[in-house]
Amino acid sequence: MKLSIVVPCYNAETKIGPCIESLEKISLPAESFEVLFVDDFSTDGTLALLENRSKSHPNWRVEALAANSGSPSRPRNVGTSKAEGEYVFFLDCDDEILPDALGRQLELAATEDSDIVRASLYTVERGKQPQLLNRVRNFKYTDSRTDKIAKIVRDQSTTNSSLIRRSLLLDNGIIWPEHLHMGEDTVFLNNVLSAAINISYLDEPAIVYHKTIGFIRSATQQYGARELASHLEVWESAELTLSQAGLSYMAIRGHVALRVALESIYRFNRGDIDAGLFSKLSRLVHSNWESLGERTFRPRIRETLEIINAGDYELFQQNIKQRLLIAGMDLKFISPAIPSLREHYDVRLDEWTGHDAHDETQSRDHLEWADVIFCEWLLGNAVWYANHKKAHQQLIVRMHRFELNARFGHEVDQSKVDCFISVSLHTSEDMIRTFGMDRTKVRIIPNYLDVKNYKSTDDPAKTTRLAMVGMLPKLKGYHRALELLSYLNVHGDFSLTVFGKGPLDLPWVYKNPVERAYYESCAQYIVDHNLSEKVTFSGWVDTKEALADFGFVLSLSDLESFHVAPAEGFAAGNQGVFLPWHGVDYVYPEDYIFEDIFGIRDYILNNQDLEVFKKNAELGRRFVSERYSLESFVSLVQEVLEEV
Repeated sequence: MKLSIVVPCYNAETKIGPCIESLEKISLPAESFEVLFVDDFSTDGTLALLENRSKSHPNWRVEALAANSGSPSRPRNVGTSKAEGEYVFFLDCDDEILPDALGRQLELAATEDSDIVRASLYTVERGKQPQLLNRVRNFKYTDSRTDKIAKIVRDQSTTNSSLIRRSLLLDNGIIWPEHLHMGEDTVFLNNVLSAAINISYLDEPAIVYHKTIGFIRSATQQYGARELASHLEVWESAELTLSQAGLSYMAIRGHVALRVALESIYRFNRGDIDAGLFSKLSRLVHSNWESLGERTFRPRIRETLEIINAGDYELFQQNIKQRLLIAGMDLKFISPAIPSLREHYDVRLDEWTGHDAHDETQSRDHLEWADVIFCEWLLGNAVWYANHKKAHQQLIVRMHRFELNARFGHEVDQSKVDCFISVSLHTSEDMIRTFGMDRTKVRIIPNYLDVKNYKSTDDPAKTTRLAMVGMLPKLKGYHRALELLSYLNVHGDFSLTVFGKGPLDLPWVYKNPVERAYYESCAQYIVDHNLSEKVTFSGWVDTKEALADFGFVLSLSDLESFHVAPAEGFAAGNQGVFLPWHGVDYVYPEDYIFEDIFGIRDYILNNQDLEVFKKNAELGRRFVSERYSLESFVSLVQEVLEEV
């Protein structure tokens, strides 16, 4: 038995397929290698899947742990103890082995009597082309052992791509450190390199490393006190281990390790790094400042390192907040959330003056500052930032329905956008279809309300008052609102208040012959049906205050992406009523959706008793409180920022 491939698995049912398929394609005689899957007490169907697939392969085995260990280290150690091969290779269950890689590594190991053979790898990130990484520069068979170790530590991450003589691990008691939450691969590799006599490198990729991020956060998608404490222990261990070979880990690799850690802190920081832990970090940086100070860092990283070196904990806490740049015109839909977002992020605004108009000098300054760019609207702002973003920055674009009829969705470089956010399911499907978006990049985050701050009232007269927030353009259905009002007034004394701008306030509406004719017909309808005393135009108001007095908020549009106004009505203890515009049933409860205005009329008439009205309004109030609160919106934005 030449080789044992150890594959630790945990809840991998939906992602292990490519790994299994790659193992089936290995170009080695089956009798010369074995595959050991070690299941870490999965709670999904992983174990059953592995056992079923292994039946077709006599050289595949499955070991199942009796309890979950919390990291891949224990499964790897169990795999080593059960292995029978002369060499062992560790493969993660969401990665792939290349067909000829292990055969080539075994050939080199036989030629050079290797204790360890390192190789390069391909990394694949969602939506991007594969990259060849971990190549070691100028590695020579004739190099000294110390030079070989230094070159591997300098040029390679510690991602698994090592063929290791199993007896080296057993004879030297080298195991994966099971107590560490991060960086266990660094400790393990350095221990192997320190014990190895013959160290080899094959300048060919061995694995495909899938750098994918999903909704279930992995160990690399979180970073706080626990992870930093693990890294500090790892770096101290690496420094001690490599010192036995006359090398300094911090001098060779410390700048990379610190950069990666700081980028994780910016992105995933839980706010639990206390002064004591910061002090340990500061001492480490300060003691290695001579070598770190000579390294080239991007300005954001250098700024943080200088603060750490100076030992300023308070400034550090402020500095590590992720820098969120919100860019776009007409920020009315995102502005109410900015104070809440500032509790978690350092926020700046780049306010554009038009769909494609901005101060480019100012935008470039903001770009240099930002970690994450959040484009409100898929307009020229998204196109510009996609063309100018840096490799380390994430770009998120929040879309509304308006953009479907604009050119910018066709112009934006979608490969540079990490995530598109849509306010509703039906709008996301329309965007995907219209602009050919990769649906794996699309997330749905509904619009939101600061639900707790809406005023309500028990005035019995409110059941006769209708409100319409926004009457422009004609697809908003203003004429239908007038018809509804007329039908209601056959049975009682009802009124309609229209909030927002009128057709004369927006030249693009009034100069459009079709729009102008529509609103002229609406004005004539008011006259013809004696509604002049029943219709009031109030301009823009604070809807958190004003909607308390209106029992029914109308949504009579031809098209909407979400329509916030009825949700505001619910938040105020009142009711939204809807015609069946496309997608409304995905956004609001069916209890308030009607086939036509006659159905709405009858419903309103049946809700004139205040107690009946309040009972029927409760479902809507509870619905928007649970689904469309400001707190929920901010939480979902945080999830997306961490995911991308």
